[in-house]
Amino acid sequence: MIAWAAMLTVEEALGSPIEGKKVVYVGDGNNIVNSWLELACILKFDFCCACPKGYEPDAGLMEAVAKSGMGTAEIVNDPIAAVAGADVVYADVWASMGQKEEALAREKIFAPYQVNEKLMAATGKDGT
Repeated sequence: MIAWAAMLTVEEALGSPIEGKKVVYVGDGNNIVNSWLELACILKFDFCCACPKGYEPDAGLMEAVAKSGMGTAEIVNDPIAAVAGADVVYADVWASMGQKEEALAREKIFAPYQVNEKLMAATGKDGT
C-alpha cells in the first residue's frame, strides 16, 4: 500500500497520528488516491480528492470507505474549496507512466490543481 509510507511521513511531519486529520489529495484520482482510500477504510481520518470532473477515483473504493465506518472520503472538483481546513495537502504527477502522450492536455486540465501559495493559503493554516 503506497499510502502507508506517506501516512508515516505525514505523522512524522505533523508530530501526531493521522487520526482526526483532513488529508487532501490534489490531482488525478489515480493509484495513489486508491491507496489513500484503502487506508481510510481502516483508519479514522478525512480524505478528500480534489480533481477535475472525469478524473475521479474508483467509485467502488469510495463506497468501501463509506461502508467501513472508519475514515471518510469525498470528491471535490474545486481545489480551493477542497483544501479548506486541510491538515495535509498531497499531490502527484499529472501524467503517470503510460500517460506521457496525454501530458500536454493534462497540463491544461490540471493547471488549477497546482499546489502553490494560493492553494496553501486556502487551507487557512500555516505550514501545511
